[in-house]
Amino acid sequence: MQFKLNLNYLKALNCINAKKDVRYYLNGVFFEINSNGLYLVATDGHKLALLHNHTIKSDEHIKAIMPREFIDQLSKNIDKKQLIADIAIVNDQFSINYKNNYYQVNAIDGTYPDYKRIFPENVSGEFAHYNFEYLVDFNKCMRLLTDKGNAFQVMVEHNGSKAGIVDLLFQGHEWNSMGLIMPMKQENTSHYIKKPFWLDYKEPEALKEVA
Repeated sequence: MQFKLNLNYLKALNCINAKKDVRYYLNGVFFEINSNGLYLVATDGHKLALLHNHTIKSDEHIKAIMPREFIDQLSKNIDKKQLIADIAIVNDQFSINYKNNYYQVNAIDGTYPDYKRIFPENVSGEFAHYNFEYLVDFNKCMRLLTDKGNAFQVMVEHNGSKAGIVDLLFQGHEWNSMGLIMPMKQENTSHYIKKPFWLDYKEPEALKEVA
């Protein structure tokens, strides 16, 4: 199976996947190709990014995980003026032809989790707290996907204690995208933060002497 792919997409997904996780199959980008198209997935178990291209199809069901270390090395050679590369997946091996240079790497030998089942049918809108570092990672991912240097406001559809949906701001004629983020665990008790007294604090006037 051979197809063309923007290498920035792999670099973007590398912002989301795991790094040196004991669950070694998460330390990379998952490729799944079937009659519905190409799915690119990255997750560390707390956050997930999914890209889908409906034009890249295969009659056979192809699954392979590209190691993040390989993507890191490949990213060092990316030319912003030429981002498209030819990628082939044959016998659990990735081959990339980019600017007349050839790169090969074996796919990670592991079973990727069923990412489709964790996507919610809808969201409740119930407020949740999210890890700030995960939101920063999504910001980096979106900047690479859209090929824009400016920062983005990460939009999350809150879903209470379940996975919230992240808008990756990346849609096109051939591509769709979506992100997920797990909320931080919170105690059932709630509290309200009031305006601090010290914000407008003034020293009290000295007591007048009693005549």
